[in-house]
This record gives sequence, C-alpha cells and structure tokens, in this order.
Amino acid sequence: MASSSLTIQNVAAAAQQAVRRARQNLDNRNVPGTSMNVSDTDSDRQVQPDIQPDGSIPNFQLGDPLDGDDSSDFQPDADTMVSEVRRKFRRKRVGGDPQAPAAKLGRKRANQWKTKLFLMQSSVPTKNPTAAEQERLEINGLGSPAHERPTLNVGRRKSVLQRSWSIQQLDTFVQRSYPTLPLGSDGFEYGFAKKSRSLTKIERRTVHKVSDIEDFVEQGKFYIIPNQDIVSTGSRTVQPAMGSQSWHTQRVQADSVQPDVADPQVSGGVTPPPAQPLPDAAEPQVVVVNDVSSDSDSELPQYVLSGTPNVEFRGTVDFNEELKRDVKEAFDALDNCISEDIQEIVIRRDAVLEDVIAAYRSRDLASSRLKVKFAGEEGSDHGGLTRDMLSMFWTEAGQLYFAGEAALVPWVPLHRQRTLKPDYTALGTILSHTASLTGIIPPRLSRTFLTMLVFGDAPSEDYLLSDLLEYITTSERSLLKRALRNYEGLTSADQGKLTDIFSMYAMYEAPSANLIKQQLVSIAEAELVMKPRPYIDAMRKGIPAQQLDMFWRQLSLQMIDFIYSSQSPSGKKVANVIEATNEDLRPQEELVLWWMRDFVTSLDTEDVADFLRFTTGSSVMPRDPIQLEFLAHARYPTARTCSNLIQCPLHYTSRNQLKREWRAILGSPLSFEMSLM
Repeated sequence: MASSSLTIQNVAAAAQQAVRRARQNLDNRNVPGTSMNVSDTDSDRQVQPDIQPDGSIPNFQLGDPLDGDDSSDFQPDADTMVSEVRRKFRRKRVGGDPQAPAAKLGRKRANQWKTKLFLMQSSVPTKNPTAAEQERLEINGLGSPAHERPTLNVGRRKSVLQRSWSIQQLDTFVQRSYPTLPLGSDGFEYGFAKKSRSLTKIERRTVHKVSDIEDFVEQGKFYIIPNQDIVSTGSRTVQPAMGSQSWHTQRVQADSVQPDVADPQVSGGVTPPPAQPLPDAAEPQVVVVNDVSSDSDSELPQYVLSGTPNVEFRGTVDFNEELKRDVKEAFDALDNCISEDIQEIVIRRDAVLEDVIAAYRSRDLASSRLKVKFAGEEGSDHGGLTRDMLSMFWTEAGQLYFAGEAALVPWVPLHRQRTLKPDYTALGTILSHTASLTGIIPPRLSRTFLTMLVFGDAPSEDYLLSDLLEYITTSERSLLKRALRNYEGLTSADQGKLTDIFSMYAMYEAPSANLIKQQLVSIAEAELVMKPRPYIDAMRKGIPAQQLDMFWRQLSLQMIDFIYSSQSPSGKKVANVIEATNEDLRPQEELVLWWMRDFVTSLDTEDVADFLRFTTGSSVMPRDPIQLEFLAHARYPTARTCSNLIQCPLHYTSRNQLKREWRAILGSPLSFEMSLM
C-alpha cells in the first residue's frame, strides 16, 4: 500500500504543476477577462517538488498549494482531478467496506463439483481400465454407479459433490452410490489418472475435504480403489444390451442423514441410493432415490426392465469371457450337426437370391458342407466363397423378405404374400445352415425376431422399445427419442409429425406425454411381434430338429446380446484386427499399414461391410485377424477371402492416394468377382 500511496502523490503533484503551467500560459496569451498580466507573473520560475531517490516527497500534503502559487482560481479543478485519480487507483472492496479484502477477479466459484466416479475391482490397480474392461466391470455392478449410467432417454451423467464436504461425508456418498458392495467394512482409497493410463492413489493424510481431492483429479475420472479385491457381490441383474440401463423410483427411510449430504445430487437430477448412516445423526428424513430428470429439469418417463434373469456374480471371472465360451460351445454343437459330406452348388452372382432358395428347396443341403462355385468365375471355395454367397444372400433377402431399417423382422406386404410366403420355410433352413457353416447370425436381424424364433414369446417391453427405435427410419427415431426424453419440449410441428407417425403405424390415438411409452410399446408389439409371427413360425419349421435342439434352444438372452455385439462391425473395430504378416517391417511398410488402418477407421457402416466382404467374404466381424502382406512389385491390392489375407502394394506415396484406390475398389462390382489367382 505504501508504493501505491507514493504513486498517487506523484501523480497529484504532477497534476497540480500542470494546472499552474496552464494558468501561466493562459495569462501570457493575455486572454480577455483575466485580471493578471505578464508582469504580475513570475514566468521564469519553475516549480518542481523535491522528490527523494526513494520516491518520497517530504513535507508535502495532498491539496497543499505549491510554492509561488498564491492563487486559488484553479484549486477546485485540481482537487477534482486528485480525487478522480484516487478513485481510479482504488481497488474495489467486498460489500463496500474500505477495510475489507480486495475482491478476486473472475466468476465466483460454485460449491458444486461435477465428476465421474469409477469403482475398480482390484485393490492394486496400475492402469485405468480399457473400454472393454469398463463394460465388464459395469455388468458386474462395479465401474460407474447406477445413477451415472445412460438410460434410454438420457446419456451418461456426472455425480455432483459439494466442495465443502469432509472426507467422511464423501465416503458416505460413495457407499450410497454402491449400496450392494461392502465398501464400508473393507474400506477404500481414492485415485486419479490424467493423460497417462497410470493410476495414482491419493494419500488421505494430504486431503481434508472434497475441494482438496478436486485439485488432484481436475477434469479426469475419480477412481475408487477398494482395500481388498472385490470377489463377490451376491446376485445382480443382467440387462439386455440396449446401450442403456433403466431403474425405477423408490422411497426409502434414511435412519440418520446429515443435512448437508442428505440428498447428494447427480448431474441430471439423479440421487444415488442410501447406504450406511452418517455419524452425528440428524432427524430421519425421507430420501427420493433414482429420481430421473433431464438436464432441463423436466420429468422423464421411468423405465423398468422386466423378465431379465438374475445371475450370480462370480467375482474375478470375466463375464464376457464366460459368455464367449458359452457361445463357442453352442456353435461347436451346431457344427457337430453337420456331416463331412460336401455338396457343390453353382450360383449366379447376379441371381444369388433365386438360385440359393431354389438349391435348398430341391436338395437336402442343411446337413452337408458346401462347395460354392460362382458361374463364370474360376475361384476355388475353401470357405471364402461360401461366406461370400451367404453374405450376398442375406443382404438381398433383407430387402425382399424383411421389413425395417437397422433391425429387420420377416414380413411382406399383402400383394406379395401369395408368391413369397412359401419361401420362409427355406429361409429358416438357410439361416440355421448359415450359422453352422460360418458361425455367424446375420446382424441386421432384430433381437426381437431372434428371441421369438428361439423362445416363441415376445421379449420385455424395453427390448421391444429398443428394437422399434432401430426398426424405424433415422428421422422417426430422432423424433421418438426426443418425445421420450422431454415430450413437453416438442414444438407444434414435432407433435404433428408424431401424430403422422402414429397414423402410419395404425395407432389412432393422440400422442400423450403420460402415455408415450405405452403407446410406442403397442406399436412395437404390432410391428415386431404380431405381424411377423406367422413368418417366424414358418422359419422355425424350416430349421432341422437336431439343430433346433442343440443350438437355437440353448441360447439365452445374454448370449444373443453377446452374439450381436461381437459380430456388429465398425471401422474402429475392424482396423484393430488388421495386422502385418511380418513383425519386422521396413519404414514404407509401417507407413502403409498405418494408412490402411486409418482408412478403415474412417469408413461408415455400409463401406465397412463392403470392405469385410472384399477381404473376408462376410460382412460381419471376422473371428480371426485380417493379415496384411506387402508385395513390393504388386500394382493393385488382392484379397484371399479363405484366409483373411490382403496382399497390398507399396507404391503409395500418400494417405489420400491409398484412400482413393481403395474407395474405387469397394465401389466397383467387378472387385468382388473371384479368380484362382
């Protein structure tokens, strides 16, 4: 403050000196109306304050006249300037108190900290989990707490912590977020991971409240690390893989809850379930658990999963690996139903649909292995041509014998039923034979269809609602999701379109905010269950009895979900299975390999299917890696579908050149013709 005061004094002295000089200049010019002349003014005198080397001005008080200045004509103006300078230099105070500390710049920090919780299984983790590991942990009740997970109408949310909470209050919040786990008895620590995948534990002695932990975590994920490995949590509910999770609203009695953490909020308006009471209890309160609301605080419909089986959590056993093993055993049992007899069929590439149905109608092919030959081509079938034929067949069959967009169900319009309905028995035979020969179920067939084919009954309402959103068009899907999320937020135009959609599906009832879910479930039952049921029954009749008992009736809902998720391709998933045949690569080979993976990652769903059909003969995720062999003198890429092998040239000079060539290959029908070379 001393240096600031000196600065003000210097400015004030200079200001008064400037005023005096201005008065002198005014007098020297003999401005009319002044009472002074040049002789009255000591024009040669210079006024300069005696400023010491340290910047101080001895014996000088603000407002005192300078030497030789015996006129007060300009004193009011000088005082005004001094007071204005003082005001400009004065720092603002909180609440107008001049003795209060200066206010901090910027926006006032809120007391809430939004972050993501994540519970680890191991007590000594070294790295944060991969995406696959996170999915496994969440299936087993670990990972993100239930109130942060996405639902059908709301994406992932964050927990909202109070920065003023003590560590004890934070511990209670964590225990409430995972009510089925023994965190209170076993204890736990906190950790964080920033740019690297390495996990770092936070020493409890270094933190005293939530804001201290926030300084470590910042924008990263907030990890909870148990003191003992979590090996069992009793029972849990496995839900259909809808890309969402659902829960219902409960009211519970909290025996004792502190006022400041009685209702810990979650971003999106979700409250985690209560666990052990806090010490120093306050009066018992009723806490609303899992009350879901959107970011706009408008109410959302509640979803309850029904009909999902309860499964034991086997601790450290990877549930995905267990499902993978069960699925493999089921496909192996189906393969054992096929004899070693080989039957050859000749198919025209431009008439795959008609030729395949005719072949299965005229011959008993369902229990034999196939040797496929495309008319006019020289390719030899070692499995690749069979996959190529069946992939082309189901692509064309989906357009003629099935209805829907991304989720298909068997159905044909009335004017085609007379000619096409008899073909559905053969379609059932071909479907089972496809699974036995390739280990693949066509991924665009809806899970509702497969559930009815296996069990004969419709799945749960959430299953139906999820498949309905994939069954309809993209624009319809977007509107229905918004209606489920926040019906009151729809515009009048949106409500008109929603009414048109209802009418198109013969739902002659006005859409309602309170009934929107039930109305959509009714549409799903009509479109996905009642209409396709006769065609599904016909397809079931076409499946050989042995294959029906050994494979199809052994599937569970979890196995069906696993098959769909593992076989659905994406650019990133396919790029991850591309690998070079040699480990020691030259610089140009490493560059082309990187360009190839980058190109595949950029492909959309249809282009990925074409790429897989060109390289493996099938449009689903391959079970074996795609091998990339580099040929220095090759001109164009060549694919060997029987062994998932791409023979790739090295002449590319840029990433764009590789992309242009591969897009031309995938866009030409001639690229999919087979030869012996």
